Amino acid sequence: MSAPSASPDPSVPNPPSAPSIPSALSARIDAGALAHNIAAIAARIAPCRLMCIVKADAYGHGLGAVVPAALAAGIREFGVATPAEALAVRALLAQAGAPEPGAGTRILCWLYDETADLAPLVAEGIEVGLPNPGSLARLEAAARTAGRPALAHVKLDTGLGRSGLTAAQLDALLPALAGAQGVRIVGAMTHFACADEVGHPANAEQLAAFGAGVESLRGLLRAHPERGSADELLVHCANSPAALSMAPVPGDLARVGLSIYGLSPFADRTGAELGLRPAMELRSSVLTVKDVPAGHGASYGLLYRAPRDTRFALIAGGYADGIPRAASGSAQVTIRGRRFPIVGRIAMDQMIADTGPADAPDALPIAPGDTVIVMGDGTTGPSAEEWGAWSGSINYEIVTRVGPRADRVTVGRPPEDPAAPAPAAVQAAPASAELAIADLDAMGRFGKRLAGLLRAGDVLILTGDLGAGKTTLTQSIAAGLGVRGRVSSPTFVIAREHAPTGAGPGLVHVDAYRLGSAAELDDLGLEDALADSAAVIEWGAGLAEQLSAERLEVSISADPATEDRTIALTPHGTWGERLRAAGLGAADRDSADRDGDGQGARP
Repeated sequence: MSAPSASPDPSVPNPPSAPSIPSALSARIDAGALAHNIAAIAARIAPCRLMCIVKADAYGHGLGAVVPAALAAGIREFGVATPAEALAVRALLAQAGAPEPGAGTRILCWLYDETADLAPLVAEGIEVGLPNPGSLARLEAAARTAGRPALAHVKLDTGLGRSGLTAAQLDALLPALAGAQGVRIVGAMTHFACADEVGHPANAEQLAAFGAGVESLRGLLRAHPERGSADELLVHCANSPAALSMAPVPGDLARVGLSIYGLSPFADRTGAELGLRPAMELRSSVLTVKDVPAGHGASYGLLYRAPRDTRFALIAGGYADGIPRAASGSAQVTIRGRRFPIVGRIAMDQMIADTGPADAPDALPIAPGDTVIVMGDGTTGPSAEEWGAWSGSINYEIVTRVGPRADRVTVGRPPEDPAAPAPAAVQAAPASAELAIADLDAMGRFGKRLAGLLRAGDVLILTGDLGAGKTTLTQSIAAGLGVRGRVSSPTFVIAREHAPTGAGPGLVHVDAYRLGSAAELDDLGLEDALADSAAVIEWGAGLAEQLSAERLEVSISADPATEDRTIALTPHGTWGERLRAAGLGAADRDSADRDGDGQGARP
């Protein structure tokens, strides 16, 4: 948690400075995921350019984490809502040694009231939206104060009903724009109301209205070139859903916010299905663990009482940190690779998970200090979409409301070549798939098929209860690779390396059951081993995702009454293509059993 900020009122004493003490709650921002998403979206929208929208503290991810990562990924154009945000981005660009606005970078802001002083923006070369008729005079005044032209983007209301000039207001303002002193018109912008509903008739209607407004502005600029260049007018209207669904993407520039953070703007498609990777993982810690008898209550109002003897784990984080109270009674978190329900009301600073009876056969050794994945990618922990559903909200709100008490920690790094495939079309099938495994023999055959797809540097993360078949699967993968040595559970040595006998990769088998954090996994030094081996990590969810962008998450669930297993595959990197080529991808989910091996993809 950062120290308190100075009081803006000199009559109010500043609080004493506090030492920097890490919070129990952290938002881990994956710079590699940001770079992947930026490259993927930029490839899809080309020849449109990509402007990264970093308003609302970079959608809750933290400006200080996101702006440097976006710069490293090649972004030079940033959009925000407010003047304060624009000046904060300007300071970060200067700190990073990036070119000044107008000399290689661009910052645009568009939301301000009549009291805002626009002169500091104009002085810094920050471009400003012109959202209503009264804004023109204020931009002229700012230009006089700053001693340089104000660079304006005329905002047009084409149907959304928020800020922007209606067609009638634009026509009435054209004479004033023609005579404006110190204002150059460099852009025209609008915003879609229904772009997240692909094919909605309002999208075409707005585009037509926007086109008419742009032509009016270009006509003005042709007649008055001192006000700006008609040929160089920057036209932009596409937001995240428009950038991911329209073809071609309209305009010269797309203002993409939500999706650069790896989240989907569509109700019926996840970010993973679009080829995106969530950039935020919200982590907490177990504060205490206690055994409680049946009937014991949990949190305010005692709306939940334990139905049997069980254990409660107290977890740092509550609605003051942006964890929605409305999700009480529905939410889950992940501890040691397993989901647990949050019970009772989510309080201001803490919440309670019911982790089950301590003497249950599958009980996990949950202890104070254990990492809790409050929000992950849906496999490592509950997704932003799940939190939105639990609280009656949307993923946009879930990430932007993560509060300042959660430390922003940048993890990973952009690849040296951040090129990534463009996201699949919005209509593409989901990337994940489920496989029905009839028995452990079928599990063995499936493992050998997986072995044929493995490459050095790959990471397989196995999740499942005790006895689900994780080690059996690993043994069959090892047999398929033909590596040396017997594969058994490495619980007491944590990791074992198995050298290859041929041209294929070696195998590193890790059991992360007793590891409490990603830092403990990092201490094993697996990065060096991955140069010529693949890693299979049991109980690795929430710990091992940073090891490789080329990973396959394998979740195994078993029917206790039979030997039937269900395997859920979640691919990352090129694993989606590899699974599809092998007939194991989402597109094969309705296929029959293959080769009579007792396994088949299913919906």
